[in-house]
This record gives sequence, C-alpha cells and structure tokens, in this order.
Amino acid sequence: MNLKGGIKAVRAPFLTASIIPVLVGSSIVVANQGELSILYFLLTLIGVVCIQAGTNLANDYFDHKSGNDIINKNRSPFNGGSAALVEGLYKPVEIKQAFTAFFLLAIVIAAYLTAQVGWPVMLIALFGIFSGYYYSAPPIYLASRGLGEFFVGLNFGTLVVLGTYYVQTGSFSLEALYVSLPIALLISAVLMINQIPDYEADKKVGKNNLVVRLGKARGARLYVAMVAAAYILIWMGPFLGLMPFTAHIALLPGILAVKGARILLASYDNPRAMLPANAITIKLHFLTGLLLALGHILGR
Repeated sequence: MNLKGGIKAVRAPFLTASIIPVLVGSSIVVANQGELSILYFLLTLIGVVCIQAGTNLANDYFDHKSGNDIINKNRSPFNGGSAALVEGLYKPVEIKQAFTAFFLLAIVIAAYLTAQVGWPVMLIALFGIFSGYYYSAPPIYLASRGLGEFFVGLNFGTLVVLGTYYVQTGSFSLEALYVSLPIALLISAVLMINQIPDYEADKKVGKNNLVVRLGKARGARLYVAMVAAAYILIWMGPFLGLMPFTAHIALLPGILAVKGARILLASYDNPRAMLPANAITIKLHFLTGLLLALGHILGR
C-alpha cells in the first residue's frame, strides 16, 4: 500500500475510536497508581489500532463483495466505507492481505503482553479480532443481525478500557468498567448516525443493521438516547464514587451534543443536510474521551 492510499483505506481519521479508550483506561491507572508503563501503553495502543484497521479493511472487503459500497449513492467522508476498492486504488486480494496482516500483528502484540501480564489480554484481543472480522463476514454477519452497534461499543469502549487497565495493573476494576460505558455509547452513536445515510444501500443488500431494522426516524431517536445516556452516566459517576468530580469537565461537549441532535432530528432524511451532525458526533466521542481522561488525572 502507498502511504496516501493506505491512510484512506484504513480510514485513519476514524482511528480515534481506538486511541480514546486506551487514553481513558490509562488515565484511570495514573489516577489510581500515579504511574504508567510507557512500553505497555504503546503496545496496547498499537495492538488496538491494528484491530480497528483490520476491521475497517475487512468491512470494505465484504461490503465490496456484496455490492453495498458500489450502489451507495450517499457516500461521504463519514459513511459508505473508504471507497478504496470502489475507486480502484487496490484489488480485493490486497485488502484481504492487509487486514490479515493487521490482525496477525495484533495477535503478536497480545502474545507478548499475555506472557508479561496474563491470559485475559489474549482473550480480549482474539474476541476483538473475531467480532471485528465477522462484523461484515459470512456466515455470522453481526452487522446484518442488528448486533454491530453493540459489538462496536463493547470492543472499542468497554473491552479496550478494561483491557488497557488490565495490561497496566494485572486486574480489572468496577471503576474502569463504569467509565468505559460512556465511551462505548458514544462510539456506538458514531456508527449509528453514520449508518443513516447508508440506509437505502444497506437495505438493498440485506445489511439489516439497527437503522435498517428501525427506520431512519427511530434510528435517529435511538442515537439521541444513546448520546444522552452517555452524558447522564458521566454526570452520575462522581456521585456513585466511580469517577472523580473533576471528570465532570467531560460534560462540556454536551453543548455540541444538543446541536447535533437538533440537526439530525430535523434532517435524518437528507444525507447532505445531516453531515454537520455526523461531524459533531465524532467530535463528541473525541472531546468527551479526552476530557474524561484529563478529569481523572486532575482528580488524582
């Protein structure tokens, strides 16, 4: 892969989905222990990014095979895949080789961390690879069964935060589990809103994700509920003793959330008009995650 084409194919701007939960999990470790293994942090980050890159490439590969990306007339920077195959930048076999390489590299990193820390690291990594591959691949087709949103939230929210915490401490914690939930909801919301413009193409090829199953209007309302739930959990966290009160700074992007929800509810049937809401949702995930991490470090 050439650099420019490779960046496009792996959807590099969306790799924040991997970076944010690793930062959040690491911030909880720093808040509780005051120190962090930089080597383990970097290996965890690279491993998680590899799993997401492999998942993105596998999604492009199987959506191309189904004809989904080819018939999608509403593609934008936020939805419709990377278009690397549609534009002829790569051959399908090259994309297949690339996602296989990313998954194998993630397994190698997980094997090293497993030897240093414990078997849960490999279990989490293999689960992430399995569900990432079968998000789009037969015969399981998680996305087509309406389970894609759940597994994206589980993998790039809960499991990454918990896994990052485990790599650093050799244990799990209720605090890390709780803090992972807003991140899981927000990354699932990114997927949800990005699927709304894909509704027609997804429906034609039988990719029956939640938006196809619910319809655009109810999908938009579910998106709003997910985002609201994320901020409610952040607000409640300190009162439950599961976050420091300084974590409340992560509520600030909620102002953007209100704007995004209004745009989406008014224009979910107009892919171009709702683009600002797509952009806002990515910012919500990124900014809320950063502020949640900062809030934990300040709370120490």
